[in-house]
Amino acid sequence: MKRVAIVNAFYPPDRAFTGISASRLVEHLCAAIPQLEVSVFATDQSYRGGSVAVSHGHHVERISASYRGSHRLLRLAGSLWDGWRLARRACREADLVIAMTDPPLLGLWVSLASRKRGVRWMEWTMDLFPEAFAAAGLVNPEGLLYRCLNAVLRRCLPERYICLGPLQYEFLRSRRQSDVPWFNLPCGPSAIEHAAPPEWKRPGAVTLAYVGNLGEAHSADVIAAIVSRADSAHTHFVFAPYGARRQRLLELTRDCPNVTWKEHLPPAELAHADVHLVSLCGHWSHICVPSKSATAMGMGRPILFAGLPDTDVWREFGAAGWLIPEQPGGTYRIADIDLALRSIENAGELAHRTRQAQLLGGQLQNSEWHYRQKIAGWVSEVLLGEVMPEREEAPAGAVAPLTAART
Repeated sequence: MKRVAIVNAFYPPDRAFTGISASRLVEHLCAAIPQLEVSVFATDQSYRGGSVAVSHGHHVERISASYRGSHRLLRLAGSLWDGWRLARRACREADLVIAMTDPPLLGLWVSLASRKRGVRWMEWTMDLFPEAFAAAGLVNPEGLLYRCLNAVLRRCLPERYICLGPLQYEFLRSRRQSDVPWFNLPCGPSAIEHAAPPEWKRPGAVTLAYVGNLGEAHSADVIAAIVSRADSAHTHFVFAPYGARRQRLLELTRDCPNVTWKEHLPPAELAHADVHLVSLCGHWSHICVPSKSATAMGMGRPILFAGLPDTDVWREFGAAGWLIPEQPGGTYRIADIDLALRSIENAGELAHRTRQAQLLGGQLQNSEWHYRQKIAGWVSEVLLGEVMPEREEAPAGAVAPLTAART
């Protein structure tokens, strides 16, 4: 029996979006190609975003995380070592390895380990390294270490990429100086269950939410500026972030009466927010693609995006959102913030963009199945020599309907 391994630092029950996305691909491969043996290799590190209920019907092997503290450099060193350990284990067990990009440089380790054992591999670019190291200020993009890493990566290419959007792929193609074929897989949420309006939902107020990672790639300052410029009588914010910028946002909005802070916000509650806030600093464009935007579409909710328009977020979902464009130097204009907020507070404008989000969300869920089917078709062809038949429609039950409460 041919074996496929998917490798990522996190996997359900961890709530990490990378792990949840991996689990959906695993489920699709198991259903589409039952003659394959699919395994997952991950760490036992707990994800700061919480956990989800899950029952695995496939093998999941976890290694003990090397470092669990918060020291930045020690955490990086531990992650690099964990990535090497995961790569070696996966390449010992599989005929094809799908390497995600957490831990950092996982694809490099898989490439090196796969050569020794004659294993095929593909890379799923949730984030790009070493570009993320440079964007976070960990390395100098003009320095010797960075240039050497890039040179090595250009010689350690996968057979296929899975990217989160066409602009990320074009950026990657330019950086690696390669024409490696790719699959597009913009990841959205699964079906959302109904839930009663949460206690933070204020009747008559427009609710904007920021939930999830608020890390190096995101701006706490622009979110705080949005809060300060909003009409507190008619606009409410609910925040449940984690990551490097969480404390700064907390400090900047500590005295704001229209902000509710939560440790965690379940998807069924998040579906009651009217608008989802999405931030991506310009120098992080294409290096990562915030999953919050796809999550918002899946819930039928528009986005307020602070970042550059030339990104997959805005190109894919701009019809269902408002843009606060980043200016040179990483700043944002108050006039742009005010313009977006006034439009959001207009009931007709909000209703229009909500309808657009519902439309895009339905399209996203349907297209995800077809994207995963293309990946499964390639896997079947290269491992089993079998060409899967094309399907115009997803089979019944493969695309779960959205059931989020519409408010």
